Amino acid sequence: MSFRGSEERAAEVNADDIFVLSSQALELYRQQRLEEALAVFDKLLALSPNAVEAHYNRATILGSLDRFDEALTSYDKVLALKPDFVFALNNRGWLLQKLRRYDDALASYDKALAIAPDYTAAKGNRDLLLRAQKQAAGAAADAPT
Repeated sequence: MSFRGSEERAAEVNADDIFVLSSQALELYRQQRLEEALAVFDKLLALSPNAVEAHYNRATILGSLDRFDEALTSYDKVLALKPDFVFALNNRGWLLQKLRRYDDALASYDKALAIAPDYTAAKGNRDLLLRAQKQAAGAAADAPT
């Protein structure tokens, strides 16, 4: 048995492990077993730390669990690996909005739209944010002093 052959087989096992873990995690996510899905994505990322989709799905789950700061960190990891991932940019904007970081949220939506100008989710989220800011400014101006 050659050493090189052993390495190739180890790589195949890891690829199989990654596929199995990814399938498991996505099924748990579909079943809304979010904590379990998160644990499986963490195992997957231990084997493949640069798996963009796993980081994205992990971030989505963390957001669903209202763990916004952790989700934001995961979306930032996604974007470090794949800066043009418009779905991550949009979701990151939504999280930043939840964290009341409106300028950062707007920047995230704008970046998504610079990459994909017809991305309706980012357009809609950006418009809602701008409308809410305008209403808040109007309400503040109308408030008695």
